[in-house]
Amino acid sequence: MVNEPDEIAAAGAEVVEMLGACAAAPDDVEVGRAADAALMELERLLAAGAP
Repeated sequence: MVNEPDEIAAAGAEVVEMLGACAAAPDDVEVGRAADAALMELERLLAAGAP
C-alpha cells in the first residue's frame, strides 16, 4: 500500500517539531524518545512507499 503524501508530510513535520524540542531540552530523555519514535514512524512510512 502506498502511503498518502499528506501522511508522510505530517510525519515529517512531527520529526521537525520533535527535533526542535530536543534542541530546547537536550537532557530530556522523554523528549528524545518521542523524537526517536517520530523518526521511526517517518522511516516506516517512507519504506512502505518505496518501490
